[in-house]
Amino acid sequence: MNKKILISIIGIALASAILTGVTVAYFMDQETSKGNTFAAGSLDLAVNTENPWTSKLVTLSDVKPSDSGSYDVKVENVGTINGSKLSFKLENITEDKGTTPESETLPDNGELCANIDVKLMDGTTELYTGKLNGFTANVLAAGLDAGASRTLKFEYSIASTVDNVIQGDKCSFDITATLEQ
Repeated sequence: MNKKILISIIGIALASAILTGVTVAYFMDQETSKGNTFAAGSLDLAVNTENPWTSKLVTLSDVKPSDSGSYDVKVENVGTINGSKLSFKLENITEDKGTTPESETLPDNGELCANIDVKLMDGTTELYTGKLNGFTANVLAAGLDAGASRTLKFEYSIASTVDNVIQGDKCSFDITATLEQ
């Protein structure tokens, strides 16, 4: 008898489930948004309208005490996102004693880099003032918004008090400009 009752209960439950499913009606509406994407922006620095920057900023020969000059450095964010930190670094600074004329004091260790005063200016703000061979840490400028540009000034001078120690010497260096988000 227990078996008959159990089968009857299961039958009633199945019939109820089927009848309920057939008799329930409801409204439905569905919408689909197609083609959704994420696209990364770009941070892209151009220097003196070059991208990549491959030309030399400074190429001087026959420098001597009392010489000075300046170079403009135009930086532009040609990317699509704002850069919050612009930095400059002089790297691979090498002293070469070059030729040593008899009037130069021996030993000749190549002292030109140590006797060139440089200044990096962002408008009226001094970003760096000191010796060329001391300009090895990142020098920070303000950020650069997407599509924006500005011109910095790289100035150099050799004091009139520098004597024969720089004769025939050569100073080489690389300049790296970096823009970060």
